[in-house]
Amino acid sequence: MIRKKILFFVISFALILGTIMYSVSADSGNGVARIRKGDANMDGVVTASDARYVLRVSSQLEPKLTGVASWAADANGDAFITAADARLVLRASAGLCALDDSFYDDSAQESSSVYVSPGSDDVTQPDYGSGSSSGSVDVIKYQNFPMPSMPSYPKTPGTFAFITYGFGHGVGMSQYGAIYLADNGCGYYDILKHYYPGTRIPSEKERGETPQTVSLGGNAVSTREMVARITQREIAGVTKNPEALKAQAVAAYTYIKRGNFNVSGVAYSSLSEVRADVFAAVDAVLGEYLVDSSGRPISAVFFALSAGQTTTPKTVWGGGSDMPYLAAVASPFDRLFRGYVTVQLYTVEQIRSIVAQFNEKVRSGAIKYCGEITLSQNPGDWFKILEHDGAVSSTVGYVSKMRIGNQVIGSLAGQRVRADLFDYKIRSHCMLIEYYGNTATVPDSGAVG
Repeated sequence: MIRKKILFFVISFALILGTIMYSVSADSGNGVARIRKGDANMDGVVTASDARYVLRVSSQLEPKLTGVASWAADANGDAFITAADARLVLRASAGLCALDDSFYDDSAQESSSVYVSPGSDDVTQPDYGSGSSSGSVDVIKYQNFPMPSMPSYPKTPGTFAFITYGFGHGVGMSQYGAIYLADNGCGYYDILKHYYPGTRIPSEKERGETPQTVSLGGNAVSTREMVARITQREIAGVTKNPEALKAQAVAAYTYIKRGNFNVSGVAYSSLSEVRADVFAAVDAVLGEYLVDSSGRPISAVFFALSAGQTTTPKTVWGGGSDMPYLAAVASPFDRLFRGYVTVQLYTVEQIRSIVAQFNEKVRSGAIKYCGEITLSQNPGDWFKILEHDGAVSSTVGYVSKMRIGNQVIGSLAGQRVRADLFDYKIRSHCMLIEYYGNTATVPDSGAVG
């Protein structure tokens, strides 16, 4: 009887193991396992566990991924593993969205559609001193920061290249810029004054006015813990510099204070992920916040990486005339980081499909700022940038007006294209669009801009 039970469990285990192995390797060719997008832990299914794993990788709490695991974790296909990928995987696991349904194939990776410029991959430094400010932003920003080489990519006839500069909306504090300044001796106060010009930084500490809790989804959460969780998620994954951490903490607290201590629209980590040095940075500045000339807390927005200069709210959300502290400022050191330039390739057929999906949103009423896009028979005429702010050069900047097919988008064009047409798969609305017909003459490499 005991032998029969043992045999039953052995057979059952073998069947389960066989099912798992089949789900991972079914339809594989030449011995290469076929893993789906989002299946970061490569167990054959996309679940919330994958989302948690991607989140830990993006926070450097797990080793850096390579090969198939990196491809699977990069859910949005932008060549970087960030909290945005974790959110996308979580939504996919809950059936709220669909990921790319392709499988990983080693032989296909040579024709990847995303190419990034070289630069620093790891900006984390192991040890810092007191963090006192000995650098000068005004001196540093006028140093020579040459443009990186354009990433080499195939210019196949019938292909569009979306060449983007920086990462994120481009308004307010560049987080990688803040890290560079901190690493070169600038204190958090100087960093914040640079990215939010004309502001002051009062403190509630001595007056004891900092609230003990803030509201997160209707629940009371410790203010200290909330600021630390935002700081951990937003910047601590790529730096241990206390001055960069403090700058992020002050910006985060200001953002919360302006929202009447209701936390929304910002990413944050779990409490268990927050490092001790992040708490130490938060403790040093909690209660400090940025105010405008009238003494009101500012809209202390931030983003990952600028195009070498930040942009204004006008190109992203519209308006902003009452926010002079969000003026465009120089951030040329951002060029030093990997992915400052990203090239994403799309075929004519892919663009047609993307436009068709956009038109469905127009017909449903989800998009009201333009009509349905009609594409001509000449793909080279489908996109035309009409206005930009010159953030990179006289020919490249954050786009504010452009034409797509027969539709001219006259306001917030670049950001709307990035969000509504490409679902944020385009890393920045500072962009240049090239189409390669039968005769592509653009060189493979060289200085960008």
